Amino acid sequence: MLLCEWFCQPKASPYRCPNMAVQDADENEEEDGLMDSQNFKPRPKRVTTPSKKKKRSDVEWVGDPITIEEDRAYFSKVLINKEEISQGDCVLVYPDDPSKPVFIAKIVYMWQQEDGEQMFHAQWFLYGSETVLGESSDPLEVFQVDECQDTFLASISCKCEVIRKQPSSDWFMIGGSPDFNSDKVIEVDDGKTFFYQFWYQEALARFEDPPVTARPKGVPRYRFCDCCIRLDEKHLMETHGSCFWKNVEYKTGDSVYLLPESISFNIKPKPPPKKIAAKKDLDETEYPEAYRKKTDYVKGSNLECPEPFRIAKIVSITKRKGNEGIKLKVKKYYRPENTHKGITASYQADLNLLYYSDEEAVVDFASVQGKCTVAYADDLFESVESYSQGGPHRFYFREAYKSSTKSFEDPPSSARNTSLKGKGKAKGKGKGKAKGKVAEEEKHKEAG
Repeated sequence: MLLCEWFCQPKASPYRCPNMAVQDADENEEEDGLMDSQNFKPRPKRVTTPSKKKKRSDVEWVGDPITIEEDRAYFSKVLINKEEISQGDCVLVYPDDPSKPVFIAKIVYMWQQEDGEQMFHAQWFLYGSETVLGESSDPLEVFQVDECQDTFLASISCKCEVIRKQPSSDWFMIGGSPDFNSDKVIEVDDGKTFFYQFWYQEALARFEDPPVTARPKGVPRYRFCDCCIRLDEKHLMETHGSCFWKNVEYKTGDSVYLLPESISFNIKPKPPPKKIAAKKDLDETEYPEAYRKKTDYVKGSNLECPEPFRIAKIVSITKRKGNEGIKLKVKKYYRPENTHKGITASYQADLNLLYYSDEEAVVDFASVQGKCTVAYADDLFESVESYSQGGPHRFYFREAYKSSTKSFEDPPSSARNTSLKGKGKAKGKGKGKAKGKVAEEEKHKEAG
């Protein structure tokens, strides 16, 4: 036991050692911080209930609508409790919970619906206390955030002012200045004036410069919301990058098994060779066992086996809004039997051999049956035999197949996997001969 701790025992002294008080305070802060991180809950989004009972203010349009689209008439000005508010102004909005402070929003655009409801699209600001700064923040400073919502004009309390505080040209010198309030933008707190400097990324608790988003083509100026554009881009990045199924991640560039009926090939498969039927008028005395040959069954035949899975490479992953499922855009791989050579091409070919193709298709993610690996033979560090035996679900290709010309070609450089690029040990083994002439040779054989 430390000497300080011994002197600070309650029974030994009615006073508390200041050193121990500081130590206990530090320990309590660490415990509180640990509990706060474990019990952290995301801040609830700003929500205004779409109920007519929530309306508190008188609303009256000023002037004629800017334009009318379907069931909406867009306006640029409105009177809220006889106070004129224009598109682009900032306002205070009544929250659903009266115990909470009023919300601060920017009016992006306003409209009246066909049923008479008067609405506006709001971009919300956050108080500093709602960020990671907590109560240590400036009560007059607010932060931009990527949250927007359609809400009622009648929920607006009044107009307010939110000033953009630009960083000083000598901001790097202000840190040690005795007068740290020299760049103060609000002299008197009137309850309706605020300022902002940064955009707040809540997921990472990070403050950044406010983003600038250009208006896309086709989006009119009177209903353009840069926040909606960023949220849509974020949504696309999340859904197009990858997805999970049965705790397995599927991302662009991966090769997958697909149900046979999910994609088709441009080449109509050749029928298997027909067997010569046995003669029925055989002499039973000379051929007493002829009845045993009446069936077409051949021992070891795979003609009645179901088709193998299709193999494809994921190009992109998309998910549209609503209840529609995930869609995959894929590039097809041909098996030898899927080419113009037909089923006979697979009799002596390697079971793991594929042909690259530029043909694309869009399939439902529900048709995915698992993942596999497809590599370019010349990019392997080992022979194709060692590669195939090194693990399950491994395939390779040496050539690309072009169904329009029924020819085999060198695969494009984009088909090669640079992460597997090796010393070319597999190069030259079974390399295609006379590329682009295979179809002509086949035609001559058929003609002969």
